[in-house]
Amino acid sequence: MKTSLTGFTSPTSLVLFLLVPCTFALFSLSTVRFLYYGNWREWQLPAAPGDKIWFEGGFRKVGMQVHLWSVIPAIAMANRSFGGTVDTQCFTGMLAISTSVSVYKAWTSIRELKIDSHREWVLRTWAYTGSILSLRIVMVILILAINAICPTRFHSVLSCQELAYLYRPNPGGLASLASRYPVCASLGNGVGSPDVFVAVPANFTLQENRTAISNLVFGASGLVGFFINVFLLEVYLRGTKGESERLGKVGEARRRAVGLEKKGQ
Repeated sequence: MKTSLTGFTSPTSLVLFLLVPCTFALFSLSTVRFLYYGNWREWQLPAAPGDKIWFEGGFRKVGMQVHLWSVIPAIAMANRSFGGTVDTQCFTGMLAISTSVSVYKAWTSIRELKIDSHREWVLRTWAYTGSILSLRIVMVILILAINAICPTRFHSVLSCQELAYLYRPNPGGLASLASRYPVCASLGNGVGSPDVFVAVPANFTLQENRTAISNLVFGASGLVGFFINVFLLEVYLRGTKGESERLGKVGEARRRAVGLEKKGQ
């Protein structure tokens, strides 16, 4: 029976509603600033500091903007976003496949009036999608831990072109940048080779270091966040078997009513 005040059957249901949908709503509102309305140079890209170089023109520029308005070209962006590392591409592909499969399963379930199955697959879809929130929490934890415990141990690979791009708004920093990475001989002129790569320490010291540490932890954070969400969702589903059984009976009655299932099947 629903309560007269909130419309929820239990305080737990109300808490879960406030926790999950409201968190998604707040996250969505916080990322509105990433939507491109004006000058491309002034656009804030929701990625590592050096990633914007890859999305200034061509199909990636269009793809990134469409991606921010939807999620369609996410896989095409994965080979450059946050370094385009193998773990980042694996996470992006796994997320795209799992959400697509769960959406399809939810759709076919409701068409067959299997309401209990539909509920489970809808919740799985939200859990998989919610890893984009969980990964941010894991990412912050990893960045703080690495920067505090072992700031010189891990490195990420960046091209001289990316390094030059990072300091393009601050030409005065190019000279010191070239001294830190002598192999990038043309950095002093503000131009870096896209075919020459250097190992950059992953910490929070300088701009290129912040790019390196973001690239280092993004893919792993996404995978960890994804599996945390999967685990918690499956625990929740097993803890609410009573609701699934109730919806199963409702679905069975509706299938019988429209002739999709005979009594006793």
